[in-house]
Parts: sequence; C-alpha cells; structure tokens
Amino acid sequence: MTESILSVRDLTKSYYGVTAVDNVTFDLPSGEITGLIGPNGSGKSTLFDCLSGISEADGGTVSLYGAQILGEKPEAIAQRKLIRTFQNITIFPDLSLIDNMRVVAQAHSGFGFLREIAGGSAVRKHEAQATLLANHLLEEIELFELRHRKAGEMSYGQQKLLVMGMAMMAHPRLVLFDEPVAGVNPTLIEKMKRHILRWHSAGVDFFIVEHNLRLIMDLCSTVLMLDQGRILTEGSPEAVVNDPRVIEAYLGGEPV
Repeated sequence: MTESILSVRDLTKSYYGVTAVDNVTFDLPSGEITGLIGPNGSGKSTLFDCLSGISEADGGTVSLYGAQILGEKPEAIAQRKLIRTFQNITIFPDLSLIDNMRVVAQAHSGFGFLREIAGGSAVRKHEAQATLLANHLLEEIELFELRHRKAGEMSYGQQKLLVMGMAMMAHPRLVLFDEPVAGVNPTLIEKMKRHILRWHSAGVDFFIVEHNLRLIMDLCSTVLMLDQGRILTEGSPEAVVNDPRVIEAYLGGEPV
C-alpha cells in the first residue's frame, strides 16, 4: 500500500456564508504527481490556501507526513517542506533573479533575523550553499545568463520559470503548484513539464492545479475533480476526464 504524503479529512472553509471547500477528504500518495481540476470558482485555490496555512479552515484535519498541520502558520508549514505557489506571479521585481532565489533560501534558513544580521560562519556557509543552489537551478531553467537582471524586466514566461525555481530553493518535499503554465506558450510548457519531471525524479512530489488538461494527463498518475467545493471524482487522468459527471460539470459536455 502506497504511503500518503498528505491526508485530508472533512476539510471545510466558508466565506460570508458561502462554502468554498465542503467536507473534502482525500489522500495524496507519496512518490506521485497528483492533479486537481475543476471549473473556475470550484474551490481549488481555497483548498490550496487551507493546506498551506494561508487561510484558516473552519474544520477538518490535515496530516503532512503523519503530523497534523491544520492551524499552523504558513511559515511553519513551509518549514515542514510543503511549498505553495500562486496563480498570480509572486516575485520581487526590483531584485535580480539570483537575489529572488536567495531571498527564499534566507527565509528557510532557520537562523532568524538577528542571527542573519550578525553573520557568523554558519550564516556565511548557508549563504554560499544557497548561491550554489540558486546558480544550479537557474541553469536548469535556462535563466543563468540573466541571473543579474531584474526579475521585473523578464518576460511573463521567464517570470513563471523563476517562480518554479524559487519553489525549489526551499528544498521542498511537496509543492502545491497553482496553475503553473497558465498563459504560457506551448514550447515553454514542454520545458516546464520536463523540469517538473526532473525534480519529481529527484524526490519532490507535486499537487498541481491546472486548466491545461493535456499537461495534467501527461504528468499526473492521479487526478481529483473538484466541483462546488466537493470532490466529485478521483482516479487516473483518463478515467476522470472521461467521467460523464466531469464532462458535464467541467468540459461543457464534450469529452476529451
């Protein structure tokens, strides 16, 4: 039996009387890439918010590697190696690419602000290791030659790549990717798929929200379908996208 990296039970979240996540229960198998699909407004990003601590759930439990994390602050959950990205690009536009990467490493150093300021051999060692990793990741995502350019000067696709690289700077075990390829051209999508598969082969699991069903079908071994805050169905990509309920609710009655 496959071990679960994340177990969610009866998770619920409402805003102003509207239930965005409605008693959601599922398990993410360890060692897999899992997809989450559903129409706009179905609660996908709200679910990610609750899992990552951005929003406080109204009820339920969330277990990460066997430890209950519901109610913990986002930074505490991130220290447990669960990293979340957002639909909207979140970078520091006035910093260089490599400094954007270093900021992530600093946030996950565990030293605290005063120790970072004071410096010391441990801090200097961490900074040197962070620079090495940042350079390695920027080379992987083909942005190394631009590492000293401001992030805000990059194209939309390059900024999307940077966000992916920044997520890897935290040494994650599980990444919640929220629409990683939205608005990206087909050539770059293929590159992003290769990056995800390479990082996955190195031991990183992914939970991906995406409207690009081709990407979901190419990458994921399991797919969950969310509709009106509830899990409508789950299973293999082929089984889910050809489920009549999914076709009706999400695909407008047209099978893939």
